Amino acid sequence: MKTEEAIALTNEVFASIKQANSIEELVKIKTEYPALSKNMMNIDDYPKIEFSISASEIKTLETSGILDANNNLSKNITSTLTDPLAKLLF
Repeated sequence: MKTEEAIALTNEVFASIKQANSIEELVKIKTEYPALSKNMMNIDDYPKIEFSISASEIKTLETSGILDANNNLSKNITSTLTDPLAKLLF
């Protein structure tokens, strides 16, 4: 997949994620974009992440300055990271 194609796919998928109102709609996204299945990571090498993010946690991100007005990562996010794991994952 070329870089431009990957960017377009990523933008489309994230737009679909933002519009989803249920877990079922999120699961359905995988079937709507065949390129996702083709490029999916092997679950044996990369185990499933076993946590969820609540609406209140997302609201905290929105009000903390981590996200900008367009819900993109703020340009100064690195100065707000204090947790070592968050720094590592970033």
